[in-house]
Amino acid sequence: EDLTYVGKINQVKDQRGNLFSPEKAILHDRDTKMILLPQGNRQKAFLMDLEREKVVEEWQGPESFNFEDLTPATKYQPIRGGSLVAGVNSNTVFRLDPRVNTKNKLADHKTYKTNYKFGCITTNDDGNLAVGSQKGELRLYSDASKMAKVAFPGLGDLIKGVDTTADGKWVLGTCKNYLLLYNVLGRSGKTGFQKRMLKDEKPVPLKLQLRPEDIAKHGITNIDFATARFNLGDDEEEMISTSTGPFLIVWSFAAIKKSGPKARFRYRINKLDDAVVGEKFQYNSRKMVVTMKDDVVLQTLDPKKSRPCRRRHRYED
Repeated sequence: EDLTYVGKINQVKDQRGNLFSPEKAILHDRDTKMILLPQGNRQKAFLMDLEREKVVEEWQGPESFNFEDLTPATKYQPIRGGSLVAGVNSNTVFRLDPRVNTKNKLADHKTYKTNYKFGCITTNDDGNLAVGSQKGELRLYSDASKMAKVAFPGLGDLIKGVDTTADGKWVLGTCKNYLLLYNVLGRSGKTGFQKRMLKDEKPVPLKLQLRPEDIAKHGITNIDFATARFNLGDDEEEMISTSTGPFLIVWSFAAIKKSGPKARFRYRINKLDDAVVGEKFQYNSRKMVVTMKDDVVLQTLDPKKSRPCRRRHRYED
C-alpha cells in the first residue's frame, strides 16, 4: 500500500497555451481527470486529463456566470464514475453537464434574487446537495433546480466548507476555528434533504472545537481549519478529520454518534513536519494521504490510538 510518485505538472496551461494557477482541484471520472478552478477568473473551469497531463476542455456557464465552488454530483462519483458536476455561486445552486457540446455546460439551476453569498457545496450518495454561505447559513437541497428543503442559521461565521455522510443523515460545516455537526434525520425517518423539517425538529448543531489546554499543550498559535471531512467507505463513517497548520486533528465520529455532546472532545492531534495543504481518506481504509508543501505521507489513523505517520515521498525540484 505504498504511495508511488508519478510526477508533477510544473505549468498548467489552457487550450490556448495561456498559463494559469489553479486555486482548487477536484478529481473526476474515476480519478482519471481533474477539474481545475483558476485563481481570479471564476467564470471558467478547466478539465485536465491526468494521463496526458494537459487541459482538454474548458467549461463555462451563461454570460457573467461564476463558479464559486464545484463538487462531484454524487459523493462517490470520482470512484464509481459519472459526468455531472454540482456547484454554486453567490446566489445560484446548479449542476453542469460536461457532455453538452457547447462551452455553456449549465444543465439545471436555482437562482435567487437575494444574494445569499453561497460559497461551498457538497453532495451525498443520492446527489442531494448541502450548501454553505459566507453568512454562516447552511441549506439542504433534494435537487439543484428546487428550493431548499431546510435552512439552518448557523452561528454567524463564514462556512468555509461542507461535507455529508453518504446516507445524508449528518452534515458537517467548517468554520475558521470550529466545526458544526448537524444530525438532519427527522422524526419521519427522512432526512432534511428529502423532507422539510418542522421548526421544533430542526437540530441544534454540535460545536466541535479544540480545548484551550490542548491548544496550549501543542503550541497552536493560530487556528484556521481546513474543510473537515468524514472518512470514506462502504461502512458507516467513523471519523472526522481536519487540519490547521502542521496539525492533523481527527475526531471520533463513532463516539459522537453514541454519546452525543459528551464525546465532543474525543479527538487526536498529530503534528507533522510541515503545514498540511491537503488530506484525504483512502476508501475503505483508516489511512489518510496527507499532502504538505514538499512531502506526502500516509497517516494511519485509529479513533482509539494515534499512530506515527509513515513517510512515503518527498518532492525535490
